[in-house]
Amino acid sequence: MPTLLLDGTVIAATIGDDVLSRAVVIPRRPLAGKMRLLRLLDRRNAVAAIRWDDVFLKPASDVGRKAFEAMRDVIGSLTPESVALVDQGDTMVVDNWRMLHARTAASPQHHDRHLERVYLETVG
Repeated sequence: MPTLLLDGTVIAATIGDDVLSRAVVIPRRPLAGKMRLLRLLDRRNAVAAIRWDDVFLKPASDVGRKAFEAMRDVIGSLTPESVALVDQGDTMVVDNWRMLHARTAASPQHHDRHLERVYLETVG
């Protein structure tokens, strides 16, 4: 069952940081009990943090709508890297702010898989 990966820096370079950093979106559900406006692209200490989920985020501005269309177009034009973990105990580490990722639904024989998240402030 592969994980599909796209490099968000490629997407940001294609669309443009200026558009993505001005694109305001709103989540479908409250975060920490509040509905907050979010940007599709945040710069955190010179690192681009890309926020994308076209199911759970909705555009909240004209630029947000344009950026949503551009994101869908660019994502549709790229071929994701497919990574499959083969052996029990295999581990994948994904930079959640840089990489866009998706998994297919688990088949019945894979319902015993375990997905765990670990949040790291810094590495290295």
